[in-house]
Amino acid sequence: MPKRIKLGCNFADTLSVGSGRARGSLVPSPLDDDNRHAERVLYFFGLCLVGLVVLVGRLVYLSIFNNEKYRNLSDNNRIRQEIIRAPRGMILDRNNLKLTQNVPVYRLEVRSKDGQVSGYKTIKEEEALSLQARGLPVIADPGRTYPQAGVFSHVLGFIGEISAESLKKPDNKFELGDMVGQGGLEQQYDILLRGKNGRRMYETDTAEKIVRILGEEQPIPGVDLHTSLDSGLQQAAMTALAEKDGAVVVLEASTGAVLALASSPTFDPNLFTSGAIANQATIEEILKNPEAPLINRTIGGVYPAGSTFKIVVTAAALVEKKIPLEYTFDDPGFITAGTQRFYNWAFSQHGKREGVIDASQALARSTDTFFYTIGALVGPEGMTNWSEKFRFGQTSGIDLPGEMAGLIPTPEWKQKVKGERWYLGNTYNMSIGQGDVLVTPLQVAQMTQVVANNGWICTPRIAATHRYSCQNLNIPDEVLRVIKKGMIGACSPGGTSFPLFNFSPPVACKSGTAQYGVKGKLTHAWLTAYAPADVPQVVVTVLVEGGGEGSAVAAPLVKDILNVYFRNSDKVGLATPSAHASETFP
Repeated sequence: MPKRIKLGCNFADTLSVGSGRARGSLVPSPLDDDNRHAERVLYFFGLCLVGLVVLVGRLVYLSIFNNEKYRNLSDNNRIRQEIIRAPRGMILDRNNLKLTQNVPVYRLEVRSKDGQVSGYKTIKEEEALSLQARGLPVIADPGRTYPQAGVFSHVLGFIGEISAESLKKPDNKFELGDMVGQGGLEQQYDILLRGKNGRRMYETDTAEKIVRILGEEQPIPGVDLHTSLDSGLQQAAMTALAEKDGAVVVLEASTGAVLALASSPTFDPNLFTSGAIANQATIEEILKNPEAPLINRTIGGVYPAGSTFKIVVTAAALVEKKIPLEYTFDDPGFITAGTQRFYNWAFSQHGKREGVIDASQALARSTDTFFYTIGALVGPEGMTNWSEKFRFGQTSGIDLPGEMAGLIPTPEWKQKVKGERWYLGNTYNMSIGQGDVLVTPLQVAQMTQVVANNGWICTPRIAATHRYSCQNLNIPDEVLRVIKKGMIGACSPGGTSFPLFNFSPPVACKSGTAQYGVKGKLTHAWLTAYAPADVPQVVVTVLVEGGGEGSAVAAPLVKDILNVYFRNSDKVGLATPSAHASETFP
């Protein structure tokens, strides 16, 4: 039996010595060690059990509830779907000369965290070839280049990647990364030109290398667009404009087919295509240029018509019988409306009066006082009516985007917009194409085409596949003879357009010097013409912004273009002019 020892008040009452253990013993018992070890083991296994439960629960969550999501992520990491862009159709001139070319544009897919394609990065050819050599996927999409650079910029437009805003539209039919037409024929006929995309599915390994092709659907190429444009005339028009701001329109007289549309200043459309990895600094300069080189001045620029508008006023006065065919007028040099004088140009510049003149002579000499007088007889309503017949104040229907309608003012318009009454002086200004009259160069060319085409007005078209549409304005032959005689006289000795005197073949024309700016101190130069005068084939209209007098500035440009036309007329391939004896125009 163990011996018990008394230790004192600060200790337990007794301490057992020998076998067994007394309460308050200082010596650890083997049973305590065993218990503690068991507790630790149970605690460890409890933790493992909890971890196992969490792990199994997470596995169940991932494999059952999110199975589809993570299976898709896995597939996206090894299965790729690539769009095969359709080759874009070519745009060709009337002689089948290609105005566009397709070139490869190398791009890489940019993918989001969930493996979806979120965009494309354009790379240079050298980098693309290096990546392809390593077996990495590189997209070679058909891009676009324009061989004649700035010559056809406005009429062709260019292509660029579709914007994010366009993709969000409810009626969107495009895909991310699609190249779409922006401006010109590229935009107008985009659906025709771009074709239908194909698809390719392939498998990649963990290093993104292509393992195998799983399937492929070939794209359907776009359709070629044949046009009425003539490259030689277009180049001649741009050369004639040179460094001048302005526009040139060349039409086929019998149909209204567009042979050339030149606008200056121009730009290089290749800068805007993804195939060129464009110089952003140069693009910014173009966008900020105060001369607005991106505007197609042939259809999108509006200007006072100046004296070219006198053709409309003459037709209105004669057809409406406000004056007889044999009407004559004794030019006083100026006429008065209230306290204001309205001068003829020859009197204000040279102190000269024209004497007694008829309508043809008034057109040939562009006598302002004659047109003030007959304009007052026709009135603003009559001039508006005939302006509309000649399709001023409205779009022509040309197959290009961005056309402006211009403006033919009326007393109602002036009261509503300006809050002012219409006075006799407004009628005088309107009768010579001034005041608030605004027209496009294409509209002036279309007006000229009516005279050349014996009273038939045709919708201008560029696509050669279009059926030409013409309407008879029912202008009597005797009225047309008066106008034609006046226009031939303007390009003959004694007329205003001296650079075209004695041109072969003879030309019919009308010059215009349109005032604009503060107090009309600045002038645009107009010259519109058709040739040959007896059997018209071609209409040429030139506008030079701020150029000065039409006869001195615009007429030489028309002469240069006509020289190219008749020198190469066997290559232009025009249709035989039609007399349009009936209203059933083919």
